[in-house]
Amino acid sequence: MLRGDVGPYGSLRGRRRFGRMLKLLLATTALILISASALYASFSWDYYSKSPWKYVPALAPSHPPVAPRPEIGPLDRVLHPEDHVYRKPKTHHYNWTVTSGVRRPDGVAKHVYLINNQFPGPTIEGRAGDRLEINVHNNLTEEGLAMHWHGLHMRGSNHYDGAVGFTQCPIPAGGNFTYKFEVSDDQWGTFWYHSHSQTQRADGLYGGLVIHKPSHNGADGRPHKPKFDEERLVIVNDLYHRSASDVLAWYMRANSNAMEPVPDSLLVNGIGSYNCSLAMPAYPADCVQKPTMPGMIFNAQKRYRLRVVNAGSLAGITISLPESNLTAIEVDGGNKISPVPAESVGVLYPGQRVDLSLSWDKNVSHSRTSGLEIALDQDAFFYPNPALNPTQTFPAYLTNVPPMTTSNATGTSLSRRNILTVPYFDLSSATALHPTTPELPPLEPSIAKTMVLYATTLMLAHQNNVPMGYINHTSWRSSSSPLISSPRNLWENGTQLVPFVPHSSNDFMDIVINNIDDSGHPFHLHGFDFDVLATWGIDKSSKAWGSYNPFETIDPEVSSTATTRSSPTSTSTVSSSASTTSPSTSTLTSTSTSTSTSTSSTPTPPLARALAKRSSTGTNAKKVTKRSRSKAEHKPPPGGPLNYHNPVRRDTVFVPRHGYAVIRLRPDNPGIWMLHCHLLWHQSAGMAMALQVGGDRAMAFAGEKHDVTVELCAA
Repeated sequence: MLRGDVGPYGSLRGRRRFGRMLKLLLATTALILISASALYASFSWDYYSKSPWKYVPALAPSHPPVAPRPEIGPLDRVLHPEDHVYRKPKTHHYNWTVTSGVRRPDGVAKHVYLINNQFPGPTIEGRAGDRLEINVHNNLTEEGLAMHWHGLHMRGSNHYDGAVGFTQCPIPAGGNFTYKFEVSDDQWGTFWYHSHSQTQRADGLYGGLVIHKPSHNGADGRPHKPKFDEERLVIVNDLYHRSASDVLAWYMRANSNAMEPVPDSLLVNGIGSYNCSLAMPAYPADCVQKPTMPGMIFNAQKRYRLRVVNAGSLAGITISLPESNLTAIEVDGGNKISPVPAESVGVLYPGQRVDLSLSWDKNVSHSRTSGLEIALDQDAFFYPNPALNPTQTFPAYLTNVPPMTTSNATGTSLSRRNILTVPYFDLSSATALHPTTPELPPLEPSIAKTMVLYATTLMLAHQNNVPMGYINHTSWRSSSSPLISSPRNLWENGTQLVPFVPHSSNDFMDIVINNIDDSGHPFHLHGFDFDVLATWGIDKSSKAWGSYNPFETIDPEVSSTATTRSSPTSTSTVSSSASTTSPSTSTLTSTSTSTSTSTSSTPTPPLARALAKRSSTGTNAKKVTKRSRSKAEHKPPPGGPLNYHNPVRRDTVFVPRHGYAVIRLRPDNPGIWMLHCHLLWHQSAGMAMALQVGGDRAMAFAGEKHDVTVELCAA
């Protein structure tokens, strides 16, 4: 081709110019790509390090991480026992300001309560014997509040227990109140605090409270080596996207048919990740989708103690963590149980706590990503909620995982195969680690030492069919002044059930809690731990009642009396004041005002049967002579013999549907102590009562000086 000829790319000069432009374009493109890659890497790490939803990618075993892996994940709440177990008791001072604000704990905007601008509130750590002084300033505009220290015995500090209507008035808006109490020298474990006023607990007014067991020097004069490399607090709760007051209003109406409101989501340590696409059109949610699920970070070479709290309002929870050694070791504080390694542990009901030992074998699978699975117990859900994902998995990232070897290539280590692990450990079957010595004496029905309770939810016409919680025909309603500052004659007998229990450091009090509802009730007793002698419930397919009254006998004459005097039909009525507390006596008296007979084959409701049997009216009752009473044998519990050998000790016991729980306590802690269902909607509907332990039979504790209570109520 001659100079000046035009080829397919133009002249020779044009081809040279095109070549130079192409080289410049390629160089520019390469520079842009290199810069973009560097910028992306920098942005990715900066985003990860600052984001509350940190994501740690799983790396191949042969490739080291390109950047230092952080030791703390967004869900991790690391505790510091080393700061407490070796020192002497001291006084801790806290200043809290309670406010409210909009947060997005799971991506959905929700109005929540804040303590010092934190949701959930700050974690309290101490040791047995410490003194806590917490000054609470209520900076809310229109609401009162009160704080309860769930699980602590509060010996000598009943007036700081925080139960509104029982031991204090609410802290008024703009007011201050300082809780001052000492932790008993013999009490340690996992506890928590929460509001005991209205429904504030469901909207975030709660936090962790951990009391560490002091460490003593060994034979060599040195402190004992800790059993765990690290301790973590894990607070789990179900979440309602609407305000708790709106949820309660929905429940407290006839159209709810007493079906408890089903939650919308769940949180771990105040954080979750809601799938915005699940939001229902009827209840639109202001939702911002989180890019990743929040997670935890664990060192595979460490042994952890997970202190798990169910701070929820309705649902129990089950926990699992694949490929780990997971063992429940303590419940409801420092109450040790026989350890059973399991793949999952549950059900942990609202108010209950469990301590889990967590570790991995040295030959753990090479996988660096596992998952903490939280499953909400759906037995209390009586209608579907499409907005809820009841089982959620939170990433658990492992560091210090050894490279893959022949021994762990299959993902199951040789050492793990030798561990007897059950698929599921049922917490209701837990027993004490050490048997009781000597064995507990058997239950002997006695008016002075045995109390029989019946709990249920009723929708009554004279209350416009609004679901109300009852214990022995009494639905709790607080009076204007707390019980602790009033004599018994000012208590409301029709709406306040408060049996008198004599103070004793030697005797026992047995309480049988019968549940005649179609769903279970976790009952919490303030001020005490108790031995759980039995819990039992009928099979769901059965129509039996499943209750237990230790006063019932198998004597034919006595049994026929109870049968003929009770009515199984809906036309049978029992007065709403059938069970009242007499200020001048120490027993719980029962008077049935109206019963009728029926030939129906429907099982007799246990409360009507028990009240009729103990009634002092009617001709049939007079047929029971002293001789027949002496020969009569008491009916055995339908669930089998009670456990006097190694009963688990708790402060919150789950009473199954159409079943019962038998608990035993030592009434050695004087005060007014609340006993209530810890499902927030049942408690708010009146399923509560109290025990007056010690004090004067007529004046109760009104004669004692509780200046702080009086001043707070006068504010």
